[in-house]
Amino acid sequence: MWKSIAERPAFGGDRVVRVVRAIAALCASAAVLGPARADLGRLDPMAKPNTPIRTGFTLALCVSLHAVDEKELTGEFPVDERGNLQLRVGGEPIPPIPVAGCTAAEAQRLVLRAVERFFAAPPDVKVGIARMPRITVIVQGATFRNGAIRLPLGARLSDALAETSYLPNADLSAVQIARRDRDARVTLTVDFRGAGAEELSDPVLQDGDRIAIPALPIAPSAKNVAVLGEVARAGMVPWRSGMAVRDALDDAGGLLASADAERVVVRRVGRDAVLTVDANRAMAGVLTDNVPLQPDDTVFVMPRDTGRRCSVVGAVASPGTFDLRKPTTLTEAIVQAGGFRPDADRGAIVLIRGMLTDPAQAKPVTLNYDEIASGRRTDVALEPGDMVQVPERKRPRSPLLDIGALLLRLFLF
Repeated sequence: MWKSIAERPAFGGDRVVRVVRAIAALCASAAVLGPARADLGRLDPMAKPNTPIRTGFTLALCVSLHAVDEKELTGEFPVDERGNLQLRVGGEPIPPIPVAGCTAAEAQRLVLRAVERFFAAPPDVKVGIARMPRITVIVQGATFRNGAIRLPLGARLSDALAETSYLPNADLSAVQIARRDRDARVTLTVDFRGAGAEELSDPVLQDGDRIAIPALPIAPSAKNVAVLGEVARAGMVPWRSGMAVRDALDDAGGLLASADAERVVVRRVGRDAVLTVDANRAMAGVLTDNVPLQPDDTVFVMPRDTGRRCSVVGAVASPGTFDLRKPTTLTEAIVQAGGFRPDADRGAIVLIRGMLTDPAQAKPVTLNYDEIASGRRTDVALEPGDMVQVPERKRPRSPLLDIGALLLRLFLF
């Protein structure tokens, strides 16, 4: 049976070149009859494009020439204890490929350089992370999600907080990490605000770590206005007598470049109607747009329509809209929205395809995120115009804005 990689011959180099070229010609002529090139298959849902490869990882490889897979170089391959990838060509091992510390894209280039000399033409090489060892840590304190979380081996404190997010009053200067060191229990105090070396401000976590985020006291404030959407500092701002839209936008740091200044929505608790004003006119003091605000009002700055918008709304830490600048999964979108709130119903997430582009044709799909997180279901890729709604387990009566309902109202009416 012909192969596209020459087995190690027992004759001179010139003849090897001629044999390889002949085999390549056979590959080209037989490609239409050969099997279709396989893809990498199922990859680890926790693997990100910048995830560094470590000892204990399993990589998925697919090496092909003229759409025909090389069986020896296609499949799953472990990273050994020295951080190397061991491959065989023609039944013989080739020099180890050092992939530890590389991303999947960097490892792909290393594999190509290691194997291309065995081919008459550059092969097609794909590398992905098929499996990563996991650790379990427990997060407690001023976070939106307390309890045990699973992270890939080598994860740092920042990875844990990206999964749980943290409350506005979290004291990031005194994060406590309790862990077992041999037979003793030790506690590290970490200043996560970025002071000092990465090893000190964002340490690598160990299996069984307990992370405690202390909370700072919150000054009581009975009267607030919510400023959300495309502003520099989305959240609650104190209401004061005589406050108007311009004051609220100033307190929130002004509009982002992605804001649609002509679509600033004001909603008042207890009223179904919403008012849309122009931010530029409001900042100029035009009374029809710089309308007075009352306590518990919500000012929502809509994003400009780039044609690639995607929204995450509901029970997440930072609901909002963002552009899909790269392929994005449901998990990545929820992380970008700050992670789940404690009251999120993870088993009943609604993905509404095309909600932001064509509401009349939008199609809702209900997803169980716990199945995705556990690997029982493949992560879902988002498309421009999608809206992800994360419902609450129990719907408390609250004066805060239900962003999902607001967006539905804006698009449907």
